[in-house]
Amino acid sequence: VGALMPFSPPPDADESLLRRLMDEVRAEARACPPWNYKLRFPNLLAHPLQRWVEDVSSKGIDGAAMVAKARELIEANADASMSN
Repeated sequence: VGALMPFSPPPDADESLLRRLMDEVRAEARACPPWNYKLRFPNLLAHPLQRWVEDVSSKGIDGAAMVAKARELIEANADASMSN
């Protein structure tokens, strides 16, 4: 399920409004059932013991760390492309 919801920033918003808003949303991200389930044997779809199991990697998504790592990778790629 998805939605396209266009929003407009307030007239007095600074340039970092969207970045701060996304950082806040990602910091609070949590995967809840059934969205935190994965297949026990993802490469063997016809496995007789196939079932959904909880994905422990989604228990506490660290949104801030994820954003920081993404920024780090983007900066590293930008630096690498500038040196070429």
